[in-house]
Amino acid sequence: MFQELLCKEEELKRAALQQKSHEESLRQREHALLQWERDVFERELSLLIYQMNTEKPNVKKRKGTFKKNKLKVKDGHCISRPI
Repeated sequence: MFQELLCKEEELKRAALQQKSHEESLRQREHALLQWERDVFERELSLLIYQMNTEKPNVKKRKGTFKKNKLKVKDGHCISRPI
């Protein structure tokens, strides 16, 4: 009977040790996943910031007024040239 109790106790200790090592490996895996998520988030954030800071091409707009008679077609087939 005493031998059975010692055997049971040893089995329980082994099971507890195995469970503890499994918990530790899960904790390490969780830590690695959190670190990976942080890295991905930082990369995505830096890309968004980069895209926001890149300058869009500036299109120069026409300044001044244009007279309609200079834009009209002369002689029916030729557009007037700039002065």
